[in-house]
Amino acid sequence: MLAKRLNSYCTLTHAFTSIEVEPSLPGCGWISGGLPDLIANDYSSGMSIKTLVEVKAVNRPFRSVDLRQMVAYVVLYFAAHQRIPDALAVVNPVKGIALEVGVSEFFADVVGVPSSEVINNLLVDWSTAGVSP
Repeated sequence: MLAKRLNSYCTLTHAFTSIEVEPSLPGCGWISGGLPDLIANDYSSGMSIKTLVEVKAVNRPFRSVDLRQMVAYVVLYFAAHQRIPDALAVVNPVKGIALEVGVSEFFADVVGVPSSEVINNLLVDWSTAGVSP
């Protein structure tokens, strides 16, 4: 039901051909794994565009912890698939707000460093022998 509602909500901007609900991402290093709410595939541009989606059905605005959670999912997705997702989306149906941003733009705006460099550095930091939380 969640996937169908997301699909209808995004119909004007996306043509999702598949939506995985709660796909399991294996862990790396001391991170035990992750369970994003959705991974949506959009083929409307003729290319496969992967979007990691987190749904926050709460009566509060987005917080930095929500964005840090998305960064962890990006790193875990990259570790599992050797591919950086194309976009991130955080949706709050209770507040009627959503944030969607390209992964490259997100890291450029937040860190000022290319996404591939940040993601690779985090992956190495999290999975190096002897590293603990």
